[in-house]
Amino acid sequence: MEQRHFPISELIGGAILITIGTLMLLDRISFWDLFSFIDYWPLLLIAVGLGKLANPATRSSGIWIVAIGSWLQIMTLGLFGLSWWSAWPLLLVFAGAALILEGFIGPIALRHIARKEPSHGE
Repeated sequence: MEQRHFPISELIGGAILITIGTLMLLDRISFWDLFSFIDYWPLLLIAVGLGKLANPATRSSGIWIVAIGSWLQIMTLGLFGLSWWSAWPLLLVFAGAALILEGFIGPIALRHIARKEPSHGE
C-alpha cells in the first residue's frame, strides 16, 4: 500500500480551519466567547510562516509571513506602547531583517537542494 505524505502547509492549513471552525461553533452555542481571543488572530499568520520555514523552497515567504504576523500582533495588542500609526517604521525594520535572513538562508537552501541532486557523472 502506498503512503501519501502531506506537505506541512496542508497540515497547518487544515489544523487552522479546524481550530477556527471549532471556536466559531463553541461561540455560537454560547460555550465560549470567541471574541475574547480576537486580538490574537495574527498568531495564525505567524504559525503559517513558521510552517513555511520548515521547507527550504518556501523559507523566503515564511520569513515575510512571520514578520507581517509579528507586526500585526504588536499593533493589535499595542505592545511597547505602539499604535497602528506610530509603528509603521517596524515594517521597514522587519523588511530589512527579512532581506538579511534571505541572504543567509538562500545560500543554505541552495546547498541543501544541490546535495539532493544526483551528480552528472552517474
